[in-house]
Amino acid sequence: MLNDGKKKIVYKALSFTFAILFFSLLIAVLIVKWQKNDLNTAYVTISNESQEIKIFSMFSDTMITDNNSCSLMEKQLHGLADNVYELGQKVDLYFEQNKDSEDAREIQKEHVYLDLELWLRLQNFNKVCDMNKNYILYFYPYNCSECAPLAGSIRDYKDDLGDNLWVFSIPAQIGSKVVDVLLEHYKADYLPSIVVNGHVLKGPKAFKDINKYLYH
Repeated sequence: MLNDGKKKIVYKALSFTFAILFFSLLIAVLIVKWQKNDLNTAYVTISNESQEIKIFSMFSDTMITDNNSCSLMEKQLHGLADNVYELGQKVDLYFEQNKDSEDAREIQKEHVYLDLELWLRLQNFNKVCDMNKNYILYFYPYNCSECAPLAGSIRDYKDDLGDNLWVFSIPAQIGSKVVDVLLEHYKADYLPSIVVNGHVLKGPKAFKDINKYLYH
């Protein structure tokens, strides 16, 4: 049996332990909340820019008949590639830290749909305006231990080319029919796979051939 003095020491120790646990959980919750707020702010910014591009495209199709529309569209696109890439990095980090959360999966799926919309707009811009802005579609599996060199190489190219390279990171196993259609379209039957300006490269060593298909 513990005497009163020892009981007080044990109670104090337990109280201290629970206090540490409580504040640790509180800090973790606040970090997640901050991350999510940060993501929400980034989403609003990029969604607004995406809407501007959509409206400008409609305006251009309806009202503008000269070649000046392409230069105006390029101004609209300027800087957006960097914002999309940075948002993708934040989403990936949030997902890795909260991967068991349904909320994290939904945030990731929203980002994928935004990415694909912007990718299609970039495709249209390149086609209509005869431009050569680079893009990479990066299809990767969850829990990919062998993807680090490929992801690192893509990051290096992004740092080098800046706004002239659009990177879209797509988790292939996210459970999206649109993503499944793209994988089938590009015959990306091995993960990871990347599509560089329409050219499909497969496997973790695909980074060796990226430079072949980039416009410099």
